Amino acid sequence: MAVDIQLLFAINALARSTPWLQPLMQFYATAGGFVVFAELMFVGWWLARSRTNLSAVAAALWTPVGMLVALVINQPISAVFAERRPYLMYPNLMAMAEHSLAPGFPSDHAVLAGAVTATLFMVSRPLGWGAALAAAVMAFSRVYVAEAYPSDVLVGLPLGAVLSVTCFLLVRRDIVRLLGMTGSTIFRALVTNAARARLPKSATCVPVGLPAGRAQPERVVPGLPPLAKFSSVAHLRDAVTTREKVDKTAKITLTGCLDGRSDQEFYGVGVLRLDESGTSLQFAERVQRPGADPVEVTLVVQPGAIFLKPPPGTVMPLRKSWLQLGPNTCDPLYRRFLAMAAALRTYADPQAFFTQYGDAITITDSTSEPIDGARCVRYDLHADMAKAAAANQSNPAIWQALREALATGQTGVDLKIWLDQDNRPLRTLIDQPIPGVCGRYTLDSRYSTWGKSVSIGTPDPIVVIQQ
Repeated sequence: MAVDIQLLFAINALARSTPWLQPLMQFYATAGGFVVFAELMFVGWWLARSRTNLSAVAAALWTPVGMLVALVINQPISAVFAERRPYLMYPNLMAMAEHSLAPGFPSDHAVLAGAVTATLFMVSRPLGWGAALAAAVMAFSRVYVAEAYPSDVLVGLPLGAVLSVTCFLLVRRDIVRLLGMTGSTIFRALVTNAARARLPKSATCVPVGLPAGRAQPERVVPGLPPLAKFSSVAHLRDAVTTREKVDKTAKITLTGCLDGRSDQEFYGVGVLRLDESGTSLQFAERVQRPGADPVEVTLVVQPGAIFLKPPPGTVMPLRKSWLQLGPNTCDPLYRRFLAMAAALRTYADPQAFFTQYGDAITITDSTSEPIDGARCVRYDLHADMAKAAAANQSNPAIWQALREALATGQTGVDLKIWLDQDNRPLRTLIDQPIPGVCGRYTLDSRYSTWGKSVSIGTPDPIVVIQQ
């Protein structure tokens, strides 16, 4: 007798000897298991939206879809094998479920459990382990009630996991992008439970615009002054620069990824400071790693230095807790932060973008588009790198950076910027190739509480090691 059949009869014998367990296993093998997995999927979505992690939210929302996709794909597979249920082949088995003529290999229930478990691991590892336990109980209960052979569930679990995860990876980037567009729509609650940031009511009473000839008014909304749309880059640059020189500081939320890969994704919250020496940022970044929970690092970007505080558990020399990154940094992980710092210096601060690209920038489009309830105008900007490089030959640092970008095949850079009625940036978005990094770098920066005092400290040299 095959091992599969022997194991089936052994578990069925256990079922006969545990009448107290039969009702529970029978319920779980049929309706109860579906209830448990439905609750797990809801918890996964709730956890993901509380973290404001678009990748986790995408995985959580995909979980029920991936479950259905896996079940649909499994139907022709099970039809090919056309395996009859154990109680139809062995009438002496004690069956505790209604008889079904549907083929049983691979088990639909196991495929469902495997699909849900695999995607929940991409939301939260602890939740994934909880789902794995529920899946194991589901698989055992199906054999316990004589609905499936052990091989049916042992194949169904990994099959469901592979089908769901594979399909998710094919569409993941598109889902994340769609979720990123929900911030000002009725679907925002699917992505985050964070409160919307709104302008004070008094802000709607402030006249908007520049002197005649400098701005084109948007359509008038009854009770509200018209928004201004700048028709020239020079006027747009002057408005942004003037506003930033007054405000100087802001809180900033950064979301980014490299080529849509979960192991190259980050989410950070911190502060931004603008002064005569340049742009300074400090933020705590949550880095997503494949098959592991996110870890948090602290990154300080100053005009002349970049400091990184690695996650807990990183092996460091005695009494050292910070790394100073520079041109000689060789570690691939740390070089990634160098590329990130370069992108932040140029694109997280709109003023720096205008400084670097100057007259090489053109406005390709402008339209009214609210951000979290605040009225804004979105400007689509394009910068010609060759033109910018030619204009910056007297600035070696900018010229070298642009030449390196041109050497990688880049010809231009596109930036979207949202300005509120006071010409304060509320959001910038870039999706471009990055020199020295394989793939596209997406950086979404959102700003709040402009003008409030912030503190950006430089690590004590005693605790810093050159990397």
